[in-house]
Amino acid sequence: MSNEPTTESAADTQSRDEIASSLLGKYGPMLGGVELQKLLGFRTPQGLRSAVDRGTLGLPLFQLPGRVGWFVMTQDLGAWITAARRKSPHFDADRSDKQESPQKNANRKKGGRC
Repeated sequence: MSNEPTTESAADTQSRDEIASSLLGKYGPMLGGVELQKLLGFRTPQGLRSAVDRGTLGLPLFQLPGRVGWFVMTQDLGAWITAARRKSPHFDADRSDKQESPQKNANRKKGGRC
């Protein structure tokens, strides 16, 4: 993971806050277990555990005494999702709200779903 400083635009801040607010309303101030696994895109709990063991997530996960598994603060997850989106090679900050992804356009032309 790079230690380069990143600047967060006003749109990123709004996006992060909207994501965090949505997650907070649905899951509360922290989440873990199957919800965390699915939100991070892991098909199995073992996949999440493996990523934690390898240290590849870059997300501030923590454990709680007397509880099994890993947890994350909702606000941190919102910031992580926004940062991951910004780092994507397909993300264009100037056009992110104005264009559809190439895959979405291709699916629409084929009559498929995204």
